[in-house]
Amino acid sequence: MTKSFSLLSIFLFVFNISNSQLHLSLNFDSQVDGTKLVIDTIQNSSNIWQIGTPQKLNFTTANSGSRAIVTDTINSYPINNQSDFIVKTVENGGFSYKHTATVGGFYYVSTDTLLDYGTIAVSLDTGKTWIDVINNAPANTDWHTNIPVLSGFSAGWRYFDVNIAGWTAGNNVKTGDSIFFKFSFLSDGIAENKEGLMFDDLHFENLVEGVQKIRLNDFKSFCSPVPVVNVGNISFENEQNNKVDVYIFDVEGKLLDHKSSTGDNVLFDTSNYASNTYFYKVVIEKSRQISSGKFVK
Repeated sequence: MTKSFSLLSIFLFVFNISNSQLHLSLNFDSQVDGTKLVIDTIQNSSNIWQIGTPQKLNFTTANSGSRAIVTDTINSYPINNQSDFIVKTVENGGFSYKHTATVGGFYYVSTDTLLDYGTIAVSLDTGKTWIDVINNAPANTDWHTNIPVLSGFSAGWRYFDVNIAGWTAGNNVKTGDSIFFKFSFLSDGIAENKEGLMFDDLHFENLVEGVQKIRLNDFKSFCSPVPVVNVGNISFENEQNNKVDVYIFDVEGKLLDHKSSTGDNVLFDTSNYASNTYFYKVVIEKSRQISSGKFVK
C-alpha cells in the first residue's frame, strides 16, 4: 500500500554517526533533521509510531540509550491499524556499482498472531512503488543475518542486516537519487492487548569501495582463532583507548554476549555455542564508529 507522506515539524530523536549520503544511523536519542525520518500523522491520524522511552510490560528499555521508535510507548496497539514511518537516504554508488546498499538494526516484537505483523519495504522511485524486503524480496537480496520475523514474540532485541545493492537490475538508479525505507506495522480486527513492534539503532549505508571508507568497516577488526574453539578473541583498532562495546549475535540476530573494553581486544567464551556461523559488531562509544564481522565455531 502506497501512501503520501507530509513532513512534520516535530522533534525526531536519533544518534547521528554520520548524516552524510554514505551513512545514516538512528538510535533515537538526539535531534535530527526531520527530512531524514518522517512519521506522518497528517495523512494518517491513527499512526501509532512514537519516539520515546518504552514503558510497557515487555518493552521496557531501548536497545541502547533511553529512546526507541515504538508502536506507542505506553499503550497496546489498536485493531485494524496500519502505521508507517519512512527513512529517506540517497544513492551514492552502492546501487550503481552493486556494492553496498544496506539496512540493518535491532527490533523487538510482541504480537499474538501472524495477522499482526511488521514489514520493511524499499522504494527506488520516491515512494511510487515499494518492494517488501521480508516477504517479497528479489532473488539477489543478500541477507547477512536470518530474515527478521516481525510477528509473534522475539523475547528480546534481535539484530538484522541486509544488502540490497543487487536490486538495480532493470532499475535506473543514479547517484543522488532518493532511496526510501518504509517500516510498517499492521493489525487485524481482533484485540490482542499486545505491545507491537519497536526498532532501535537502525543504520543505512550506500557506498562503493574506494569512494570513502564508511561502515561496515569504519575501522579494522578481526576474530581469532579460525575457527573459534572455546574462547574467541576479537581485536580492533582503538588508538585513543576509547570505550568500546562488542556484541555477539547468532544467525537469527539474537544477542548472545556483550562486553566492553578500553583496550584493543576482548575475549569471549564460546564453549556453549553450537557449531555454526556467528556475527559480531564493535562500536566505539565516543565516535559511534562501527566495525562488523563474523566467525565460525
